[in-house]
Amino acid sequence: MVQVFYTSITNETSKSLIAPMLNSLVGRQNWHIDLGDCDKVLRIETGHDYSLEIITAIQNLGFDCIPMSFCLN
Repeated sequence: MVQVFYTSITNETSKSLIAPMLNSLVGRQNWHIDLGDCDKVLRIETGHDYSLEIITAIQNLGFDCIPMSFCLN
């Protein structure tokens, strides 16, 4: 399962604040934030839907985290 989110994480310092939580929840190799993208996209690849936990935890750290809707053809 691939989960994709828009975030307000804009730099490496901010990324380092959420990294421990994401590493613990989904594993270090299973997530990536594209800081070069205008939407600061967070991409997570896991076998489970952790979207609620991820959104809540990131928002509790003071950042926006909005699920991205997309359709695969």
